[in-house]
Amino acid sequence: VDFEIDVSAAKLVFAKSVSNLLIFSTDGLFPTKSDNKTSLTVGKSFSKTKIEDRKLFSLDRLKQLPIEVINIEETNEISIDGISGYEIIATSKDKKTSEPEKAYMVLLFSDSLYYILFGSTNQDFENNITNLKKTVKTFKRK
Repeated sequence: VDFEIDVSAAKLVFAKSVSNLLIFSTDGLFPTKSDNKTSLTVGKSFSKTKIEDRKLFSLDRLKQLPIEVINIEETNEISIDGISGYEIIATSKDKKTSEPEKAYMVLLFSDSLYYILFGSTNQDFENNITNLKKTVKTFKRK
């Protein structure tokens, strides 16, 4: 991969690498066996995409993740490592278990590619989302 991230603030450990994705969980397993299902997936898009409306694209991309979005709480512009994009916080539930979750997604747009950073948590929502935000801000391209 052509990026790195420090996951210590979110108390996560590396779990798996798949294609252009790095997956982190609380126990280093994917899927996690922990009661605390906080996780973070960081990846880069595979193909070049022409994106007219980055905010709309970000909201649509959130709907493609393995969560059912119940309510979008925040959508903000963000810049990390000199790349701009959007961060979204949403109330959601796991598509498989229907367990309530809070989702945090950042899309960063670089040339005609984008980076996706997707975190979710099933407990202690406020602290875990705060820690995921701190973690995402450590994202750097190599």
